[in-house]
Amino acid sequence: MDFTPPDFTDGPNDDIGFYQNTIVVPPPPEGKNQSIVISGALDASGETIPQSITWRGKSMVSRHPFTYDKAAVKEFAGTHLFAGVLFGHFGHFLVESTCRLWACESLGAKIDSIIYTPKVQRNTAHIAGIYQKYLALLDIHIPITQAETPLLVENLYVPQQGFGMFQMVGGTASYRHFMRNRAGKSIKAEGPAKLYISRSNLPPQRGGILGEKRLEELLAAQGYQAFHPQSHSFAEQFARYKAATHIIALDGSPLHMAALVVDPTAKVAVIARRPGIAEAFRDQFKAFADIDATIHNYLTGNWVPEADNRASRVSFGEIDFAALGNQLAAASMIGDGAKWPALTISERAVMLRDIEEKQGSAFKLLAE
Repeated sequence: MDFTPPDFTDGPNDDIGFYQNTIVVPPPPEGKNQSIVISGALDASGETIPQSITWRGKSMVSRHPFTYDKAAVKEFAGTHLFAGVLFGHFGHFLVESTCRLWACESLGAKIDSIIYTPKVQRNTAHIAGIYQKYLALLDIHIPITQAETPLLVENLYVPQQGFGMFQMVGGTASYRHFMRNRAGKSIKAEGPAKLYISRSNLPPQRGGILGEKRLEELLAAQGYQAFHPQSHSFAEQFARYKAATHIIALDGSPLHMAALVVDPTAKVAVIARRPGIAEAFRDQFKAFADIDATIHNYLTGNWVPEADNRASRVSFGEIDFAALGNQLAAASMIGDGAKWPALTISERAVMLRDIEEKQGSAFKLLAE
């Protein structure tokens, strides 16, 4: 069978397939956490349901065909919605685990649960419990079912994927409409007008930029409050993003959430901490809120673990602070005349030593 990724540019993308006596297959219980997940849904004849595949751009996240233990199949009565892979990582959850929830707009009263296959067979109940709370903020009060063993599902709706990474980040019209009308509607805007979404309190394994605490201080002098999303509930995060008139952030997962609820009159600036990522957030803000977010890529290099050869989510970007300050002023995100000093060689050395000690790995510089 020939599988191709959905084309969001080719007319309406609101197809919802309906199947009876399907088999929803999770990844093997002994499987490792890998980028490709062997999971999905089979129709009554044993053929892969194409819409059950989750795509990341032009690559499959859930790959077919696959086998499963037929003796382990459990009957699962009722009518359910297949939502794809449930990621534990918050950014991938926002982009790839919510991509079929738009179908709840028309199917909400018809379905008994939302079926996910786990990204990996570990902490499944805990992960489902966390994201059940997020679904409630989309006004979805349908329980999550994690398929930990193959399920023979009596009735299954399988919607078209409506959102995703890379060229899919603009979403389909149905997905955008659903999210902009549902996300955080019950949450009152509350918080400062100027918000800097910070990574400085995350574990060093999450990556960032050298000197982020310095950046926080510079932005505080411009009236920005540092916000650490991981320390706040989903509801509090929505409240902050709804209240902000100015948002500055390094490229990262919280921006996917902010784009769902930010006021269309807000100004947004995305600072690149890795090459080639920030542009996707610009595209999402334009598609979801008609905001022309500004991209500020002043990377002079990327510090990566010694065994790596590319920037990634664990790398640390080194940026030209003077150029960044000038361009944030040009974008009306901060006042004119700010003189932002560069990191000194000794400051950089101290920061790198701290990162290396915490990660237990030497780092090397990849020049831009």
